Amino acid sequence: MLTLEFLDAGHGDCCLVHWQSGRRSMLIDGGPAGTWERVLRARLTNLRWPLEAVCVTHIDDDHIAGVLGLLGTNVRAVRDDQGAMPFKVERLWFNGLDLLQAPLPPSVDAVSAASYQQGRELMSHARQLRLEGNVPFGGSLTSGREAELHGLTITVVTPGRLALERLAVQWRAKSPDDPAVQGAGFTDRSIPNLSSIGLHLAGHGQTVLLTGDARGDDILDGLQATGLMPDGGLHVNVLKLPHHGSANNVAPEFFTAVRADHYVISADGKHGHPSVATLRWLVESRPADAAYTVHVTNTIPHAAAALADLQRDRRLAVSIQPGTLIELGVDHR
Repeated sequence: MLTLEFLDAGHGDCCLVHWQSGRRSMLIDGGPAGTWERVLRARLTNLRWPLEAVCVTHIDDDHIAGVLGLLGTNVRAVRDDQGAMPFKVERLWFNGLDLLQAPLPPSVDAVSAASYQQGRELMSHARQLRLEGNVPFGGSLTSGREAELHGLTITVVTPGRLALERLAVQWRAKSPDDPAVQGAGFTDRSIPNLSSIGLHLAGHGQTVLLTGDARGDDILDGLQATGLMPDGGLHVNVLKLPHHGSANNVAPEFFTAVRADHYVISADGKHGHPSVATLRWLVESRPADAAYTVHVTNTIPHAAAALADLQRDRRLAVSIQPGTLIELGVDHR
């Protein structure tokens, strides 16, 4: 059985993945400031097993802050009490080294500057807890890298190596108008977002695609490059929508190419997420008689209204609740 818990991370992402009957768990992102004390600390306290891995998809506060709370708690326990880590973490996966070794460019705005400092703090925690190195991948997590973790196959979909190298150049650019930072395609040009780690998980006969804040065209390129989409299309049991359902990160062709039994949107309405256009593209990509579920981790009036309208004469199911639990491979009859 493969189980996913999308915790109520407000406008951010925070997902626990459990497998081998719950004896193995990993954390993908930790949500924004406040998530650690509000929900994540208590949930991890109740875990019976160590976290096999913690993955920070990219250096945005709404993904990294809760992980800083987790690792910071461990650092303080080891430093001040000379004791064991209260929350055992076996591995840390993070691509910040590629960007954070460079000085902060003068053109970066205050929000990105804060994320940069959070990334540096994460690297410091990793050194103190001996969690460096992206074990067992070794080096950066880039498209095509693959690892087996206690029966769970983890394939890195994004970012591509060349994309990550270009992002390092962009990060150093003196101005956002510099030709180095201009790109074509989908409209999200945030350097942290474009460096998002996207993961395809396969185990117990089930598949999951976790996308961070990556752009849809980059995800499709990664799926093609890794051989996960040989015929131009992919079906997964669970798809977490990129960037909280922002229309800047997807287009109709993304949902035509990638289909799921469960679509998850981790958002609370901040910044207008999820976009109504995204919801429409998703639903219109599926035949009216297709059975699937759209999960939203918080009550968002504009999303609820749009989904209610889109449900008409369709087999689409909608689940709106703080936090989302999806159990795969379970017969509920």
